[in-house]
Amino acid sequence: MMATTQLLDKRPLTYADYTAIDDGLRYELIHGRLIMAPAPKIKHQNTSGNLHLLIASYVKKKKLGTVLAAPTDVILDNHSTLQPDILFVAMERREIIEPHAIVGPPDLIVEIISPGSVEQDRYEKKGLYEQHGVQEYWLVDPENKSVEILALKEKRYGLAQVVSEKGEILSYVIKGLKIDLAEIIPEGDGA
Repeated sequence: MMATTQLLDKRPLTYADYTAIDDGLRYELIHGRLIMAPAPKIKHQNTSGNLHLLIASYVKKKKLGTVLAAPTDVILDNHSTLQPDILFVAMERREIIEPHAIVGPPDLIVEIISPGSVEQDRYEKKGLYEQHGVQEYWLVDPENKSVEILALKEKRYGLAQVVSEKGEILSYVIKGLKIDLAEIIPEGDGA
């Protein structure tokens, strides 16, 4: 195993470099750059937990596939390994689920936006997810109580839905999934 400081001068980093890190911290690999992922705040975790529970329960009941939460490595290419907050892989594509990671694009990815991740989530990660064919991408913003759903059409993301303050979120990839926004974003700072 390798310490992070040994990798900092090396560009671009690969998946092998990424897996050699042994410092106990969480990272993502974006276009060969190592990005530290600090522990999310409580409101982020509550939102992620609520959403994961609702999606996973629905998917399990309908036997539609697999839902996983961070930290789960999603290897998109040799220079990009991400850990989305929540991901869904349809039953018919389960071959991309390997013991160590998801190797290839999941069908749906959810990122919970925090103040420090806005640029990465809205631009860098969005670009990677679009390029690699993630069919549906949710940007959940607990601070503004909103969810944007982007759907892939003709290899480009288009805005499929925006729910703000209140309303129902509809998935296009997970057929029949409907979630009330009030069920996922907690009131107040942490609860």
